[in-house]
Amino acid sequence: MKRTRRNLALSLGLAAMLTLSAACGSTPPAASATPSASTEAAASTEASTAASTEATPEAAASITGDENLSPIGTFPICKEPITVTGIIQQPSWISDMIDNDQTRYLEKMSNIKLDLQVVPTEGYNDRLKIALTTGDYPDVIFSNAGDNNAVIVYGINEKIYVPLTPFVDRVMPNLAERFKEMPELKEGATAPDGNIYILPNFEGMPGHGAVWAKMWMNTAWLTKLGLAMPTTTDEFKTVLKAFKTQDPNGNGKADEVPLSGAVNTWAADPYFSILNAFDYFDLSLLRLKDGAITGCANTEGIRQGLAYLNELYAEGLLDPASLTQDLSQLGQLGAADPSILGAFTAGHVGMGIDVANLQLSTDYQHVLPLKGPNGVQGVPVYEKQTVNGGHFAITDKCKYPEAVMRMIDLVFSENFAMECSDRSDMIAADPGTKGVTGYPAKWKQNPNTDFSHGGKNNGWGGASVYGGIKEAKLYLQFGGDINAVENYEARLIKATLEYQKLPADGEQLMPIWATADVAAELSSVFTPINDYVKTSFVEFITGSKSTEKDWDAYLAGLDKLGYAKYIQDYNDTYFKK
Repeated sequence: MKRTRRNLALSLGLAAMLTLSAACGSTPPAASATPSASTEAAASTEASTAASTEATPEAAASITGDENLSPIGTFPICKEPITVTGIIQQPSWISDMIDNDQTRYLEKMSNIKLDLQVVPTEGYNDRLKIALTTGDYPDVIFSNAGDNNAVIVYGINEKIYVPLTPFVDRVMPNLAERFKEMPELKEGATAPDGNIYILPNFEGMPGHGAVWAKMWMNTAWLTKLGLAMPTTTDEFKTVLKAFKTQDPNGNGKADEVPLSGAVNTWAADPYFSILNAFDYFDLSLLRLKDGAITGCANTEGIRQGLAYLNELYAEGLLDPASLTQDLSQLGQLGAADPSILGAFTAGHVGMGIDVANLQLSTDYQHVLPLKGPNGVQGVPVYEKQTVNGGHFAITDKCKYPEAVMRMIDLVFSENFAMECSDRSDMIAADPGTKGVTGYPAKWKQNPNTDFSHGGKNNGWGGASVYGGIKEAKLYLQFGGDINAVENYEARLIKATLEYQKLPADGEQLMPIWATADVAAELSSVFTPINDYVKTSFVEFITGSKSTEKDWDAYLAGLDKLGYAKYIQDYNDTYFKK
């Protein structure tokens, strides 16, 4: 295979937008949106219980002449078993991706044996990049296939990723139905040459993914210590000091962890929320405001925010493990009895505690954005549902692309939550009930939802492609205690609506399509910049570097890596008509 390989590093559009818990973090429409007429009508009918028949096209065995395929809507998809190789990442909270309900379900329905190379989340992107660069890649990329830049390079330019459009249009009734409901998704997934190369991930509905940077605090401790929920960074520090020194769990030990978080998961890095009290900060390292894109990792406000985080760290208020631990380890802190965790950062509260425990769920409530010393207050808000690449791609090595596409179409069916509840955790609502926004309920929280932080194997945990039903969360059944597990998603929606009232001073960046050369340049430049920023932030927070003495050197390092050129190239591409 003679190709010129480029060292395309998967960009932050991949790392932030497509990361595991970014499954929760897709960017839905404004939470104030009202249901469309088609969705309102759909709410009056029961959810389908057929696996893949919502929009079945004219029955046909195959559009590619594969005689081993059954007619569309007939299962298993393949008459005789076949084997397909793939690569997939493993979330820390999933015990086994092979011995797994979703794997078994897809294999049973398709008669396709999935020969999966399973790679831990940390290091997955590097492994995939090496595989694509050397040519040692499998038939299917099941996780983090890339962003729009990867589409340009691996799809249009190098032709490793094959066009999926013929299959989407003709043999994928479920995805076709989702695209019909939300045409902006298909439009966003379509490359400049008119083809789809990577299937998008989408929630299809307003929800808690409109805000990523959330924080959760033990309000039982606040009550015991006679403290109010903090609203400023000064008040926040005072609360954390009280958590550390006044034995709020009452066991006579100094075992309290005032503030923690996690890495390599959805928005749990402790600095994400707190830096926005000092200046705008987004994981893209970019800020769109007033028709221009600037950097957000090199401002005076960010320097001050890192100095504040260093104070928390130096005084033992910020957990050192929060800068290295994974989600399962954060969950272990939240599971301690008696409670030892004062507050934590995460996209949703169930990332840190067992929300099936009503007392714990009630104790930990969201902390609205803190106001910093200069009056800065807010969080980045992602109100628009966008597409920027996705998880799933088929490579030119795959001999059975149609069979694989028909298999993956199963995850886009309405009833997939009933078959494999790990992804959306919703099932059909009780007849006659109301939704969280007052509309007739169509869905409710699955009572069998597993909110544990380890040992799960009932699904892929957002590690691969997923798709939601349009505006379904507007029809989510709600009643009783908002903190009860059956109202979990409703609780998150309500919390997110409060966060959205305090947007940070920056606009949502929309995905871009660049030329092959620019796409490769943007992606290859961004990865070292992002790694450098994350490493430097940890060094400033821990004190191994000083925000006073070493800040200029940090800025010089950004310049050396091409941060200014990256920002300018992004501007040129973003605003090019």
